[in-house]
Amino acid sequence: MRNPSYNFNKEIAEDDYGKMPYMVQMIETSHKKITEVIQTEFERKGSQLKARITAYCAYEQRKIVQGEISVTYTDKYHDRETQVLLAEHSINEFLDRSAGVIDADIEAYLNNGSGWKLLRIEMIYIEFYKYERTLGGSWKETPKGLSNKKVTINPNNRTTGDNLCLGYALGLHFLHYENDGIVKNPQKLSKIRPYISRINLEGIPMPTPICPRVFEKIEKQNPEISVNVWEWNENKQSPKCVIYSKNHDHQHNIHLIALSETVDEVTDFKIKHHYIWVKDINRLLYGDTAHKGKKHFCNKCTQTFPCKERLDMHRMWCYGMDNTSQKVTLPKADGINNFEKFKNYE
Repeated sequence: MRNPSYNFNKEIAEDDYGKMPYMVQMIETSHKKITEVIQTEFERKGSQLKARITAYCAYEQRKIVQGEISVTYTDKYHDRETQVLLAEHSINEFLDRSAGVIDADIEAYLNNGSGWKLLRIEMIYIEFYKYERTLGGSWKETPKGLSNKKVTINPNNRTTGDNLCLGYALGLHFLHYENDGIVKNPQKLSKIRPYISRINLEGIPMPTPICPRVFEKIEKQNPEISVNVWEWNENKQSPKCVIYSKNHDHQHNIHLIALSETVDEVTDFKIKHHYIWVKDINRLLYGDTAHKGKKHFCNKCTQTFPCKERLDMHRMWCYGMDNTSQKVTLPKADGINNFEKFKNYE
């Protein structure tokens, strides 16, 4: 996209650029057109996108050489890393962040001490790619090591060819819950289907990506459940939590294992997952420690604890803020390390 009539362009030195949100103005002026282009790409590619905005800029440098002014011109591409666009509602955020990053990059280039001045932004490029990510899909057999633990149930959608394994896996939890865990042939879809309606999956893509935002939406639409997704390493005979829920106090704590499958045919997605239900997470993690009594586990870091009190104490710092583990310890009122006030602050 060419700069329309070189809007907002004038020669700008390093001291002036920071006062003018140059790229922000450019994006704002062309916002409608850029949005239309991105919407067209969503329709044309028929999937989520990876996109990147690049600004093509012209610079001028003036130096005095042997009493005469020497002028040098150069051009430079400024861009930000490729971003994922899952849906059209993320377009505005993508444009705002891209403009801010490119703006900062231009300002840094002007302030590097070389005396360059920005003449104009010649053109803005937008690159698009299909976003290839892991998805739920076809049925996959439970690995032997995991099957031997007898802690999972694999919904048998092998013959249906559908992509509803996530719904089946969640439905399995309620099938067992409402029948006190006594169900004959629970892997059969005829047993599972009546319980899928217990979960609101409106707006959830099928096949389902292993994406935290998707599972956060499921929990938001179903306040009584929490969902944790695990992967299984057959070589190490161990699970690893890839999506953990902070809502461990919800009534129904559901654990799923995603079995990976590489897709050979040419499609938009190269890896798919098949979801199965974990009926006993404690048995799945039982071999992690030498303790032989009942164990309580942290579904974020998978540490196990001999009692619930120690687990609750651990969770206070393991989840931390913004999902980052951190432990905060405040001074105790013991007369020694009491906190009173700040000193020497502005």
